[in-house]
Amino acid sequence: MEEIKNEKISISTSSYSAELCSVKNVRTGEELMWQADPKYWGRHCPMLFPTVGAVWEGRYLHRGVWRNMPKHGFMQQREFELREQTADSVTYFAHDNHDTRLIYPFEFELEQKFRLEGSVVHVEWTVRSEGSDDMPFQIGGHPSFFFRGWKPGQDVKGYLQFDIPSPESATVGCEGCLGAERYRLNAPDGVMEVHDADFQVDSIIIDHSQVHSITLMDTERRPVVRVSSQAPVFLVWSPYGIEAPFVCLEPWYGLCDAEGYNGEFIDRPYTNIAPAGGEWKGGYDIEVL
Repeated sequence: MEEIKNEKISISTSSYSAELCSVKNVRTGEELMWQADPKYWGRHCPMLFPTVGAVWEGRYLHRGVWRNMPKHGFMQQREFELREQTADSVTYFAHDNHDTRLIYPFEFELEQKFRLEGSVVHVEWTVRSEGSDDMPFQIGGHPSFFFRGWKPGQDVKGYLQFDIPSPESATVGCEGCLGAERYRLNAPDGVMEVHDADFQVDSIIIDHSQVHSITLMDTERRPVVRVSSQAPVFLVWSPYGIEAPFVCLEPWYGLCDAEGYNGEFIDRPYTNIAPAGGEWKGGYDIEVL
């Protein structure tokens, strides 16, 4: 476990999935990040790569060949190596290996860097294609945060503030893939109450680059954290029906398949390309408020 801090925030990270495990307010000592109680969900912020969400029937097509792919890809179960630790940053990296190439036939390096700047954690991704082919991929974050002030039995768990009013959500259908229906979130002024029922069908899926920041507010409408990104998709998820005390605000450069999708991987919506011998960069920010 690596730890870094400044005068405003401290974080701890792990080489397993290059996972962000703790974000604390230094002044108050408050832990903001969910602490992975397996009773609800035993992770903090796993790495999603080279897919996010589910692929239809658990498999995908690349150049006419079908291959199996687990939900959210395979890097959430991988050990990374520590590349560098400085006073204000921690950088991890991982490469392809024989096992990954059976699932995903590409040579790559995946780097995740956590960098502190004031009250902000910058999460920075670099995806390098180390082979002779352009490499299609998707990548996403999965940071989780406590519902500050919420107690079991309370109807309203907290509030979400979007940077636009009433964004539209896609729906989850069969096998965790996209359904055909869409709906408007009840947030006419950009602020939405969060109820357990919001996750009865799994997730809120805000696609089409509608929003670029989501602020979590506590039960008194006081801001807790803000997650910001230029990613085209944001997911909001919390386990349904078990009074889970946390929510995930997930920036995705990618999206699960639509029901029945059987096209090529490169044609999946929101697929990114790391050019042969080149790299792609993206990421997101977590601001402690």
